[in-house]
Amino acid sequence: MRRTRWVRLAVAALVAVAVAAGLDATGATRRAEESTVDARFLLRGERPADDRVAIVAIDDASIGRLGLTSPLPRDEQARMLRRIAAARPRVVAIDLVYRGASKINRDDTLGAADVALVDAIDHARPTVLAITGIHRADGRAATLDFVQGLTLDDLGARPGHVAFGSGTGGTFRRLPATIDGVPSMPAAVAAAWHDRGRGSAAARRRGRGVGPGAWIDYRGPRGSVPIYSMVDVRDGRVPASALRGKVVVIGDTTQAAQDEHPTAWGGQLMSGAEIEAQAIATALEESPLRDGPGWWNVVLLLLGAAIVPLAGLRRGGLAQALAAVGGLAAIVAFAVAAFARDRVVEVVPPLVALGVGTLGSLIVTLGLERIAERRARATLRRFAPAEVVDQLLASGGSGIAPRELDVTVLFCDLRGFTAFAADQPAGSVITLLERYLAEVTAAVTGHGGTVVSFLGDGVMAVFGAPLPAPDHADRALAAAREIAGERLERFNASTGSAFAIGVGLHSGPVASGIVGPAHRIEYATVGDTTNVAAKLEAATKAAGVSLLVSEATHARLAEPDGLREAGRFDVRAGGEPVVAWAPA
Repeated sequence: MRRTRWVRLAVAALVAVAVAAGLDATGATRRAEESTVDARFLLRGERPADDRVAIVAIDDASIGRLGLTSPLPRDEQARMLRRIAAARPRVVAIDLVYRGASKINRDDTLGAADVALVDAIDHARPTVLAITGIHRADGRAATLDFVQGLTLDDLGARPGHVAFGSGTGGTFRRLPATIDGVPSMPAAVAAAWHDRGRGSAAARRRGRGVGPGAWIDYRGPRGSVPIYSMVDVRDGRVPASALRGKVVVIGDTTQAAQDEHPTAWGGQLMSGAEIEAQAIATALEESPLRDGPGWWNVVLLLLGAAIVPLAGLRRGGLAQALAAVGGLAAIVAFAVAAFARDRVVEVVPPLVALGVGTLGSLIVTLGLERIAERRARATLRRFAPAEVVDQLLASGGSGIAPRELDVTVLFCDLRGFTAFAADQPAGSVITLLERYLAEVTAAVTGHGGTVVSFLGDGVMAVFGAPLPAPDHADRALAAAREIAGERLERFNASTGSAFAIGVGLHSGPVASGIVGPAHRIEYATVGDTTNVAAKLEAATKAAGVSLLVSEATHARLAEPDGLREAGRFDVRAGGEPVVAWAPA
């Protein structure tokens, strides 16, 4: 049974590993996993904002105060850019996508607003311009698509791809280094921060500070990055020191722009400019928040799959439940602690493995318990009535724990059967013996007794054990009368024989319990009471009666009618003779 348990629990653990790993490999756990990352941000709490990044927002307040409509005209954007450039920021990140010229003159020249914007971009260098694709001029560098032949390099600018998408649920979580070979906006800004526009175009496009497996490390909720209204910047109400030496992110936060998205900070909405700012701060820190080593995830998955099955090897359901709770706490605690140290480990696959392992382990445990119960029931039914077996199993086995009980012991023997069997074929002997033992067993169990053992053609039974019965003497006498009466008559009639029988009853204390090695257990009642009952049965032949009832049993009878005193019998070694009673 122990080997079977080990094998089945090992299978449960392996199935848990396979299920969790399979779901993880197919991406089925991705949404749930990313949701746990969102929760981990909230559990970690806010961190100090990166003072190297600020936002200049083209907001509804600015549009309203200027009496304009969104999008902000390019000449106004140019004025804003020149004011920002005057503050001497380190890098300007323009999170606005320019598509086409706002005006083309009759002579095919750009309108004044577009020219002003180009000049302002050139004046604000180094800058990073948002793009959603890449446009090439003679195969070398990105261009503004409304200025033919003018590359971003000519403006001291570099492209920053802003279409880096989102995770499940439209939530922005990951920070890619490049998209279609173009640096993402945060990566391009980080490169510009370090390079300040020096070196080759390829080197400046390379993108630094964004490692593999990087996450946007949100420092806090909406408003964690300093935000200044565009009109206040343009009109000089924001001190130059607020922007000097920093990355200034310019973005449209008006309602008309519809540029708000859920973030990993508990799913909270932020403007695209603020998401870019948080991502840029992450890139400047060289992406501290990233996926942990792969072997961490493997260890957690194996822990989740194995902890409950291991507990089930030697313990029951309670230990497995405690192991499941402990495994859950360990996995979550490790993930939270790792996140506090800027490492993201998988939580859902280990928890899936824990759930499957727990379910499998409980199924195995309950299955083995059912098998053990069936075996116990089959064993007990060999010598106890069905209702006694049910009560024993319902008591959790406490009814067959070693203890002292007051009982009545019955011994009976089929007289003359040994001599008869000597001249009969073995098959006939066994067949007759089975019939006889079946009759005696039916009588014993029918009156609530327990068959302890078969001794050839003899039977030992007990009443009042393994479960106490206050009327055990009356039950034993009723069974003895049935055995010596109708049961014997039916057996003789069915076999064409004329056997006699002897039955002895004695009441008193016995030691009751299960004895024997694990592979060969038996129920036993041991004590002087048992010995006296056996000797009374043996004395019935000399006394010429079929039943002898000891005085101790007689005293316990509620209805002792139909018995007569049969005399005294020396059945107790070294003790006084025992008065016995026989049928009248």
